[in-house]
Amino acid sequence: MTIVHHPSDDTILAHAAGTLEPALALVVTRHLAMCAECAEKSRWSAALGGALLQHAGHSSPPEGNADQVLARVRSRIAGVSGVTADSARDDSETESARIWQLLNDSGDAVPWQSLTSGIEHHLVIKGATRGSWARLFRFQPGVSLPRHTHGGDEYALVLCGSYVDESGHYAVGDFSEADAAFSHEPTVDSEVPCIALIAAAGGIRFERPIHRAASRFLGL
Repeated sequence: MTIVHHPSDDTILAHAAGTLEPALALVVTRHLAMCAECAEKSRWSAALGGALLQHAGHSSPPEGNADQVLARVRSRIAGVSGVTADSARDDSETESARIWQLLNDSGDAVPWQSLTSGIEHHLVIKGATRGSWARLFRFQPGVSLPRHTHGGDEYALVLCGSYVDESGHYAVGDFSEADAAFSHEPTVDSEVPCIALIAAAGGIRFERPIHRAASRFLGL
């Protein structure tokens, strides 16, 4: 598995600091469990944050030059036990584990609800803020999610299959990060259904009135 698209450094830092909306954090957590590169970045972020907190309140910077300070941070990281791609977790650990359980047999165990022809979804968690959620979506080959923008940030992680949109091609393990201004129409280009974990802070805003009406009914 070759992962091309990753969370931004700012997103990984926010996740390590525990400041992400829980629904969004869940998607990052799942990506960390699939991507050793980002799990390593998360380790550095957590360790660096701990090092900075350790020196909080000091009127002077830590002793030593930059190389010596970095060496101490590296030493701190080396002392962090059990932090690997498989153990990268946040407060959403229980929900994260439940997702993988639901995805046994390529998602057949998920209690899917039909959204429209070729598109199914399942609510995983509701976020801490109004209109925020994390859902599993299953898109059949060739299907497009109607064009939409977002009420806030939207994170997506591909778990099976692949899709393409205005920002690129996304396959298993790839992470998409979109803000409220981004408009797209994802289309499945794989021969198998595309299953994605998607979180939206503020919901989805479809462009066509009929889709907007349906999304309000479904709580999207």
